[in-house]
Order: sequence, then structure tokens, then C-alpha cells
Amino acid sequence: MEYFNGICFLKEGIAVQARIVDAYKMGVSVVAGKRYTVVYTDNNGNEVRAEAILNTRDAKVGDVVTVRYLRDNPKKVYGDDSQGLGDVFFIGSIGLFFVGVLIIYVMIKNRNKNQAIL
Repeated sequence: MEYFNGICFLKEGIAVQARIVDAYKMGVSVVAGKRYTVVYTDNNGNEVRAEAILNTRDAKVGDVVTVRYLRDNPKKVYGDDSQGLGDVFFIGSIGLFFVGVLIIYVMIKNRNKNQAIL
């Protein structure tokens, strides 16, 4: 399972509190964004230092954030922004709905146009 898949983290990830200990920039574009190093305690009581993808631009070293980790890859964590991901999927679903309605409308319109010719 790919650890960069946000849905995977939301479905199977274990939520924990983590402290940001380092922040660094990935790439040169604004889109590339920041990556963070966080420290958290897993469910077995082990302290884990991990690379994190956070869904915020405001996070800084020393902040405590909620992250999710996967049992099979605790060194990669994802910011627990289920609301943000939920919004993306909701907007995407609405977009797909309207595309579907448009396709059905065009099909019906073309069908009626073809029947008028016959």
C-alpha cells in the first residue's frame, strides 16, 4: 500500500499527537511545499521520528499536531486533515455529478435531434 495516498491514511491510519522537530522545503516551487520531521509515541510506547506531510502552511517547529501513521510504515505520517480531504472529495463528487448530468442532457438532445430527421 502506498504511504503517500491520503485516503489510505484516513482509512487505516492510527491518529496520534506529534511534535514538529524540523521543517524543510521540498523543491523550489510553491506547489512543492514543506515537509516536516515529527516525533510521536506509537501505540506500543515506542518513540518514533518520522517524515510528515502536513496539510497546513502555518505549522512550525515546536508545534504539536495530530498525524496518522500506518502500522506497516510508522516512519511516514500524514497530517490528520480529514476535513480538508473530505472537502476535496465532496467538491470532486459534485463536479462528477454535473458532468454526468451534462452528458445525459447532450445524449437526450442528440437522440431527439436524430429522431426528428428520421
